Order: sequence, then C-alpha cells, then structure tokens
Amino acid sequence: QRVKIPVSDQDWARLEALASELSAPNASPSPGQVASILLSLALDTVKPVGEANGERPDPALAKKLAEKVASQT
Repeated sequence: QRVKIPVSDQDWARLEALASELSAPNASPSPGQVASILLSLALDTVKPVGEANGERPDPALAKKLAEKVASQT
C-alpha cells in the first residue's frame, strides 16, 4: 500500500544520504524505499509480527514515541 507520510527536510536528507551510501552496481534504492524498510524494522522493534496480543511496547520506548508524536502536533 502506498501512503503519504510527512517527513521533515532533515530526515529526508538523511534518507537520501543513506540511500546513496547503500547504492551498489546492481541496486540503487530510493530514499522512499529506504524509509519503508526502516519503518518495517522499527515496527518489528516496537512490536514484532506474531507477538502475543495484549502485550504492550517497552515503557521507555512508548514514552519516546509519545513525546515525538506530541512534538509533531
């Protein structure tokens, strides 16, 4: 599924730099592709696929996520 996710100019520049660093003769990922993979990895860190229902994310991580969300509103 393709969705629009707001990204700061600073984060987009970081994604562009990372995509450039990951480029190889047989693969040249776009910043959006790198972002998608990073998002998937981050979600697995917060709550892995198949994890038992009802379990909550790590409290420290949940606090950081809440702070980031609050700062973006």
